Amino acid sequence: MSLLHDPVAFLTSLHRQGDIVRVHIGAWPVYFVTTPELVWQVLVTDAGDFELGRILERQRVVFRNGIVTADGDLHRRQRLLMQPAFHRSRIEHYITTMNEHANAMAGAWRPGQCLALDEHLHELMLTIITSTMFSADPAAAAVAEVRRSLPLIAKGVMMRSALPPVFDRLPIPLNRRFTAASKRLRAIIIEIIDNHGGDGHDLLSLLRTARDDQGRPMSREQLCDELIGIMLGGTEATANIVAWAFHELAQAPHCADRLGDEIDTVLGGRQPGGKDLTRLPYTANIINETLRLHSPLLNMRRATQPVRIAGVTLPTGTEVAFSPYVLHRDPRLHDQPDRFVPERWDTEDPALSHTMFLPFAAGPHKCIGESFARAEIAITIATIASRWRLHAAPGNQVREVLASVPRPNALPMVVQQRRTDLLPR
Repeated sequence: MSLLHDPVAFLTSLHRQGDIVRVHIGAWPVYFVTTPELVWQVLVTDAGDFELGRILERQRVVFRNGIVTADGDLHRRQRLLMQPAFHRSRIEHYITTMNEHANAMAGAWRPGQCLALDEHLHELMLTIITSTMFSADPAAAAVAEVRRSLPLIAKGVMMRSALPPVFDRLPIPLNRRFTAASKRLRAIIIEIIDNHGGDGHDLLSLLRTARDDQGRPMSREQLCDELIGIMLGGTEATANIVAWAFHELAQAPHCADRLGDEIDTVLGGRQPGGKDLTRLPYTANIINETLRLHSPLLNMRRATQPVRIAGVTLPTGTEVAFSPYVLHRDPRLHDQPDRFVPERWDTEDPALSHTMFLPFAAGPHKCIGESFARAEIAITIATIASRWRLHAAPGNQVREVLASVPRPNALPMVVQQRRTDLLPR
């Protein structure tokens, strides 16, 4: 068993060896922490003793100085500059756009149709993120280039995170496609920035007008770095979570029934708004349970000074790793950990506290777009579930494929109408 050939089985086995386990990945020693207390120590309590580790370091070829891979003073500056654009008060403005596009997608489906749900959701999330970033629509050619390049870059980033650095220099088709797509995407984003004439409320407008404590704006290159990070973070991961949610609901009809009843009661056939999201507790349970079951597989930090963890003193430069995916399925913490049970979120289970549930990480590097992502996921689920019941396509076996958030290999689903009054006329 190895991390490369069967990463889930390998990572799941580590807690049986102890709270902190030294593993050699090639000639590269990594210490895996396997308890929520130690993960919290690394991410939050002793966060000042760590910097981003090798996985994110390998991704700088794409994100450069963006907040995704920035550290230290640069990260603090960029987080302060970007935070207002992702504040909860801004989410209501974005929800209008989310509603519009989710409703257009669901409204185009037909009863009995078998559709590739994962593909529809990836297209939806890309449409939402480009629309919220650029209220003045970029040229069609620019949007087409983003759609063309982004999947290639996402795949390349994942491969470079998992493989040794020597892989980057191999003259293989994957590397050539990745390099070409990265150059194309960066060029088109710069072009969009230069020609932007937004309404003052889109993400790009907010980032362009942001100033640090010395009154300095972001440079054009820094804006480009941040927009690429937002695009990648706001498409694949959120699309995968919504896809998994409907896959899980198809296997648990009673959960789908309860979700539909809640949406009918609260929304009564209208589109969800920002205030409605707090009135859909079972929908929130479904989102949390999906995030628990389908979390990021691996994350890392690097010690910037000697640090003591679980009685072990780790020298400067030590790589420390942990798996949110495995932590959230740990049988020591969760009853029936591999089962989809949204009702578990109705209880005061300590294993579901903020220190043990980390789908968006925690501490200084917690995902800045969590509120945006949760709203996007909730709006999409509520919009689809208000109209349709989705069933697994006969004969299809769904399995997880390695990605930042493991994705379904394919998710064909059959559409069944729920609300005839919401069907297209």
